[in-house]
Amino acid sequence: MTFKQVKTQQPRSCEEQATPVHLFRREDDAFWNEFSQQKDLVLIVPCAEGEEAEFVRNDPHLKSRVKINQGVPENVWSAVRAKGLEFDRVVVYGFGSPETSEGAKELALWLKRDEPERETGRLPCEYFFNQLYVAVSRPKHALFIVDSEPALKGFWDFATAGASEQIFRDLPGGVETWKSRIAQMVEGEPSHLVSNAYDPRRQAS
Repeated sequence: MTFKQVKTQQPRSCEEQATPVHLFRREDDAFWNEFSQQKDLVLIVPCAEGEEAEFVRNDPHLKSRVKINQGVPENVWSAVRAKGLEFDRVVVYGFGSPETSEGAKELALWLKRDEPERETGRLPCEYFFNQLYVAVSRPKHALFIVDSEPALKGFWDFATAGASEQIFRDLPGGVETWKSRIAQMVEGEPSHLVSNAYDPRRQAS
């Protein structure tokens, strides 16, 4: 399939304009202060199913901010555990950082290989992208990306507003057709975490 064969998908949401995906640095204390007030936010982390509590305990940004009750961290899910479920609002955490994500580490190593050697390391990268797709497709209304500064500028850069428009130009209908239908990533502010920030009824009033 080529870019010229790609078509837009009919959205299930009533919102005419795609809700932006907001990016936050994991070192941003203002983000975490607001995060702690939003009890409905679901955090999806890059670990295996059943390892969520261990991931939280070992992460310097989560261990003091996420409660663990009887071995289960509150509102923290692995992508495998979240597969097939939907949540109103989701925070995807640490998927682009090699120090927190084995998948990102595998991808970085794979990209350094010469072309003939890449086939042997392809499977772990495909699994990683499968888990990443599951993570970012769980929210019904709002998606937030939280990652390290290098990951935001490197791994996630492809989906920022300027970079994605380069892709839209090669698609049928061009930028005007796609820009309003695909959520682009922009820098977030703590106020974007407020639960009714993207209520279409509120925006229309």
